[in-house]
Amino acid sequence: MLSCAVMTPLCLALAAPFWLAAPPKAEVSPPLDVNAIANVVSAEVERVGPELVEATLALAAGAKAHGVTVDESALLGLEAWQTSDAAPTAQVIAALSTILDTYGIIRDVPPEAHTRAAERIARDVITAALPDVVLAALLPWDSEYEALKAGLARYEALASAGDFVPVPSAVWKAKPQKEHPAIASLRARLHQEDAAVGGDADPLFGDDVVDALRRARERFLLEPKTEARSQIDRALLGELAIPARERARMLTIALRALRQSERYEHRYYVRVNLQEFVGHVVEDGRQIHAFNVVVGRPSGGSLKNATPTLSSTIRAVIFNPPWVVPKRIFREEMMSVYADEIPPELDEMAFEAFWDSKGYELHGRTEKSRYLRLPPGPKNPLGKVKLMFENRSSVYLHDTPSKKLFAKTRRAFSHGCLRTQNPVELAELLLRRPALGGKPVPS
Repeated sequence: MLSCAVMTPLCLALAAPFWLAAPPKAEVSPPLDVNAIANVVSAEVERVGPELVEATLALAAGAKAHGVTVDESALLGLEAWQTSDAAPTAQVIAALSTILDTYGIIRDVPPEAHTRAAERIARDVITAALPDVVLAALLPWDSEYEALKAGLARYEALASAGDFVPVPSAVWKAKPQKEHPAIASLRARLHQEDAAVGGDADPLFGDDVVDALRRARERFLLEPKTEARSQIDRALLGELAIPARERARMLTIALRALRQSERYEHRYYVRVNLQEFVGHVVEDGRQIHAFNVVVGRPSGGSLKNATPTLSSTIRAVIFNPPWVVPKRIFREEMMSVYADEIPPELDEMAFEAFWDSKGYELHGRTEKSRYLRLPPGPKNPLGKVKLMFENRSSVYLHDTPSKKLFAKTRRAFSHGCLRTQNPVELAELLLRRPALGGKPVPS
C-alpha cells in the first residue's frame, strides 16, 4: 500500500487590529476651516467658561514638548478671558481647533471627514466638566511616546548648544589601543548620546570607545562588526554626522504619527515598525510578544517593492498556504530568469509543461489572464502560514523558508510582504485569544 500526505490549506478567521508604521516622513494635512467649525459649534454651545480657556492655553504652552509649534496669533486675546464667564465662544473654539489641528490630534483624513472630526472633538471638550482632562486624554500616554518626547528634548538641547561634535575624517587612521588626536573628538561625539563612554579629551582608542561604537551601531541599526577597528566605517560616520536638528525633526514627525494612530483606541493590537524591522503584540499598553520581520526592498529609486504603511484588521490565518505569484513578479522577474530555457508562450502545452517542471501550476489561457500558483510545500516562499489583512497593496504577514535573513540587522529584502520570524507562534497567540475569534472558515 502506498500512503502519501497532502498539504491542505486551512483558514481560520479572527479580528485583530493591525498597524504598519514606517520611517517618519512629513505629511501635509488637509486644510481645516477653524472659523467654520467655530460657527457650527458655537451655535450649539451658548457659552464657554474660564476652565476651557485655561485648558486651551495650557495645551498651547505645553506644545513644544510634543514637537508642536503653535501659531501665537491663534491665542490673541484668550489670556484676557481666563477669569471671565463671558469669553467669546467662537473665538475660543477657533483657537482650540487650531491648536488641536496643529498637534495632529485630528487625523489626516479626507477634508470633509477631517472637519467633522474637528467639530466632534471641539464639542466633546467644550461640553466636558473638566476640559483639561478631556484634552489630556487625546494625547498618547504610553512609554514609547514619552521616550520620543525625552529624545526630542535632548536633541533640541544639543542643537541649541551648538550641535553634535564633528568627527574628523582622520579618525579612519586610528588603531585600537593606540592614541590618535581624532579619537578625542569621536569620544566626545559618542558621549553626547551615550553617557557610558567618557566625554573627556582622552585620545586613546580603548576598549570603552570600542564598546561605545558597538552600542552606536546597534542604536543606528547597522550590521554588527567583530573586529575592533572595523567598528568605524562609512555607514557609522554618516549616522554620526546627521545634525541634531534633523534628528529632532524626525522625532517631531514620529510623535505626530503616534498622536494620529488609531492604536490607542484598542486594548489589544499587532503593530509592525518598518524602520526597526520588528513587530509587537500589545495588550493594555504592554508588549506581550515580539517578532522580527523582513520588509519590502525599494530599489533603483523605485518604491514598487516597498512595504506600505496602513491600518487594518487581521482577518484570517491560513495554514499551508499556496502561493499565487503576483503577475508583476511573474512577468518582470520569473520570465526574465528563465528567458533562455522557457518555450514560446504561444506553444501552450510546452509553456505549461515548463512551469509544471518547476513545480508551478499555470492558470489562464491568455497572456493577460495567465498566472502561476505554487502549491503548499517546502519550496513555497510563504512557508507554513500566512496572516491576512485587508489592504490595497495585497501584502500580508507570512512564514518563509529563507530563515538566514533574520540574522541581518537591516532586513529589507522582500517584494513588499512581511516575512515573519516564528509566525506559527504569532498565529497561535492570536487564535488562542477568544475575543478575536479563531473560527474555521472555508479555505
